[in-house]
Amino acid sequence: VQVGLADSVAINFYDVSGQLVHSANLVSPQILDDGNGKGQQYTYDYAWDASGVASGVYTYAVTAKKGGAAPIRKVGKVGVIR
Repeated sequence: VQVGLADSVAINFYDVSGQLVHSANLVSPQILDDGNGKGQQYTYDYAWDASGVASGVYTYAVTAKKGGAAPIRKVGKVGVIR
């Protein structure tokens, strides 16, 4: 996720019933140019080790906070296939 230099970035994963199955706080952004035409940006990467969850569709929510600004929130879906 590219949200600039944030005070905190959190990611949560939920099952179809809305129960939280995993959460993490992202720290130490990298500065990367991913070829999107915007040049180098602060990028927070996270690889979810989904070995402890069943196959299915999960919802993720990423929330980035920076003092004095409204939180940035992105919600999406990810599939786990075994």
